[in-house]
Amino acid sequence: MKLEIRQAKSFDIVEITQLFYETIQTINLKYYPQEDIDDWSSWYSDFEKWNSRIVEQYFIVAAFDSRIVGFASLATDGYLDLMFVHKDYQGQGIASQLLSELEKKAIEQNNQEVYSEVSITARTFFEKRGFSVKRKQLKKSRERELETYYMTKDRRYIMINNQIIDAIRMRRSTRSFTEQQVEDEKLETLLDAAIWAPSGGNNQSWLFTAIQNKDILLELNELVREGFQTWVPDDDYPAKHSVKVSSQKEDYNFYYHAPTLIVASNKPNYENAMADCALALENIFLAAQSMGLGSCYINQLHWLRNDSKVRDYLFELGIPKEHTICSSAAIGYIDKETPIPARKPNTTRIIK
Repeated sequence: MKLEIRQAKSFDIVEITQLFYETIQTINLKYYPQEDIDDWSSWYSDFEKWNSRIVEQYFIVAAFDSRIVGFASLATDGYLDLMFVHKDYQGQGIASQLLSELEKKAIEQNNQEVYSEVSITARTFFEKRGFSVKRKQLKKSRERELETYYMTKDRRYIMINNQIIDAIRMRRSTRSFTEQQVEDEKLETLLDAAIWAPSGGNNQSWLFTAIQNKDILLELNELVREGFQTWVPDDDYPAKHSVKVSSQKEDYNFYYHAPTLIVASNKPNYENAMADCALALENIFLAAQSMGLGSCYINQLHWLRNDSKVRDYLFELGIPKEHTICSSAAIGYIDKETPIPARKPNTTRIIK
């Protein structure tokens, strides 16, 4: 079925308000107490208010075979007032398509930003689409005040909106994976993305070794644990010191139990070895994001690159002894989403 997005009409109000009520009573109930839910969803009966929104705002609906499965609205000043998807059609990209249409309208209206008062439920979605939290707030519904987030998206991020930029902004370091293995086709795509990264002088002297055997990964983890007991950090990087403590725990796992580990190695006497592999891993991370996979940059094998037991085992796996271990990537399906960290200010400059 093809999703149709069109402007809402007054005759859509009954279907829109029913979707509004049912979605709040089911989806939003996971994040708000029943008293808040009942107060919030009671707005469904105010048909006059709904009609004024349809008349005064850019109000659109998404429909499958004439059945409305989502709706959204944008005011003339760039205020994103409404965004709801039917409870039975969550996670199908409908909200993303609705938002894309609103952002096109925002550009047409010459809005300098799109801003919204976002529910706890929807915060992660908006963050993934480039919105930033400006403040946490209480918003008055009818009788109760609901916890929401005031979020904005600058015009420049709306205008330059494509899949690559989205993947860059949506990628997170995943440290909680499901047991589901990465399919062969996706793994091959990740490795292909790696080898298309730039390299110094086009050397391409790297090697990417993907390990999916659970027993091998667990054996490697034990060798890493042992290696850290005698390893001495060579600088003040906090993670190097904390790993000395965490590796002593029985449940320590340096790759976060990811079902796939990709090890990047390169020539040791090559100045760009680390940079080349880092660029390749970023390709892997972005490709993983685009395919619904989580990823995390793993340092531990690089730190133990001179540990004899670890190196002997990696040699058995086909990684040449004359290679240095530059880095590795944990890859798998996301079990727990990673919160979006704020970007530090004053970290970029433009000189003209």
